[in-house]
Amino acid sequence: MEKDRRSLILDCAKELFATRGYHSTGISDIIEKAQVARGTFYLYFDSKRAVFDVLLESAFETILSSVKPVVVGPTPDRDNILKQLRINLGRALAPLFADRHLARIVVSQAETLDEAAAARMEAFYAALRHYLEESLQEGQEKHVIRQLNTKIVATAAVGMIKGIVWTHATGSESFDYHEVVEEIVEWAAMGIVTR
Repeated sequence: MEKDRRSLILDCAKELFATRGYHSTGISDIIEKAQVARGTFYLYFDSKRAVFDVLLESAFETILSSVKPVVVGPTPDRDNILKQLRINLGRALAPLFADRHLARIVVSQAETLDEAAAARMEAFYAALRHYLEESLQEGQEKHVIRQLNTKIVATAAVGMIKGIVWTHATGSESFDYHEVVEEIVEWAAMGIVTR
């Protein structure tokens, strides 16, 4: 029961933050939507910001923990590498495509909330860029990634994915999740992975 109420509060807050914005949503709006008492809210969270932070951290943790190193055996298999890339990308994008409210919070609310939230977003993007850059460097060492500037390509890849998620989250364009994954993998296959 306790987990259910906490989850309910988080779900209602997520929807309100995504549709109204963080600053236009009050604790009273959250408790009204969740149909819980004010005391119940404060049993789980000490502020509206605490709710927002839990939503953001949960999204970051889900995304970052879903990405696994691409395993390249003694004889690199291009199709296997692309398959692993497809799985990783699918896992990373799934929470954001499955939950447009969460995607909207991550790409449009968190960066503009305040300096602390913007710094957390930048740390998240930096972690993704760093992971991609290391993966590209390792791929180059194993001769499965062509010679390229890993920092630029990692930055471009994160920017591209961020742009797709932002477009999806704001509803300005509707993308099929599976098609997004396939197109990004194809982009990698054509421009990054050796033949």
